Amino acid sequence: MKKVYTTALAAGLLLLAAGPANAGEKLKVRTTTPKTKEDKGGKPLNGVYLRSNVKSYNMGLLRPGDEFFKLGERNGYAFGYAYGEFKGCAFVSASYLTPTKLKFPYPPPGCGSMPGARSATAFEPMGADRLLDADPASVTPPRGVGGKLTAPVKIDPSCGQQQIKGNFRDGTYLTDQFLLPVEALVGYRYRTRSAGGVAAMVFFKVPSAKRSYWGFVPFRCLKPRS
Repeated sequence: MKKVYTTALAAGLLLLAAGPANAGEKLKVRTTTPKTKEDKGGKPLNGVYLRSNVKSYNMGLLRPGDEFFKLGERNGYAFGYAYGEFKGCAFVSASYLTPTKLKFPYPPPGCGSMPGARSATAFEPMGADRLLDADPASVTPPRGVGGKLTAPVKIDPSCGQQQIKGNFRDGTYLTDQFLLPVEALVGYRYRTRSAGGVAAMVFFKVPSAKRSYWGFVPFRCLKPRS
């Protein structure tokens, strides 16, 4: 009897040590840039973009301090549940994450297993509001082929100044990034299907600041460059 009890106890301890099947790692976004071969790092970090797959399209943004529940990793990209204003499943460059003791909901909802590998130009959606829509006839040319951006399109002046938003969730624009000049020229990548395709993912480079932004603006505010 003693032997059976000891064996059962050992098995129970082993299960406890292994933890739940959906266990992951609690992380948060760093406040400074990581060190790389090209850069010493340590610069203030404004945020890190979330992607649909490894080196794939941007689909959202996390700010420094925002939490990320890591469920897996591939080729330097962590996959899991992103908190902040995104609140969904995505990939993010693991070098921008650091361990945290902050308490946030556990386990995160609905990520499932890590999606399979895709080409860098493939758009692998993580939710209904991230599906690529058909190329809109009102914007010429359509989205880039082979990962390239379209020729620039213009922000319609009737829309006034537009703020590039880091996130678009459930029909709501979230996370301010940069206030675009009136009639700014932007690169266009895709539009979402939620709420009839109202949001477009665009790219804007700020020459004076030597930096660029990806984010969402209303699709209705894009027009062909004249």
